[in-house]
Amino acid sequence: MISIYEKKEESLDIVHKKCAHFPPHLHSGMEIVYVTKGTLTLGVGCELYHMDEGDLALVFPNMIHHYQIFEEGKKEAFYIVPQMSLVGGFADDLQKYAPKLPVIKKENVHPEIRDVIYKLYNRSECNQILVQAYIQVILARSMPYLELIPR
Repeated sequence: MISIYEKKEESLDIVHKKCAHFPPHLHSGMEIVYVTKGTLTLGVGCELYHMDEGDLALVFPNMIHHYQIFEEGKKEAFYIVPQMSLVGGFADDLQKYAPKLPVIKKENVHPEIRDVIYKLYNRSECNQILVQAYIQVILARSMPYLELIPR
């Protein structure tokens, strides 16, 4: 299977869509996945991580990852790809480290993260500074739950 390198032109790409199989790919920015319905399996490198509704995953930049669906039923998720220009002071950690487990279970996902994701998705009134602040809120509320290991 051939991996895909996706180069995003916009500083933030966010979609809310039906979960589906997606082949291995990577980005120069990170990817944030928030499951809103059903389940999803995230593959990072050679490892698979099961995600349930309400779970959040952070895939750090330049990490090969893919998505798989193993169960039937309605499944939806937000897929957010912010460019590195939006991560501020988190940039060094995102480049030097990777999370040992990239999935944060629902009970540890701060409610502020959910609010920010929906605001980003409906960002008709958001300017670039506000988008950057929202991305950094997601990172600030998520990073304490990730055990980082050197790449």
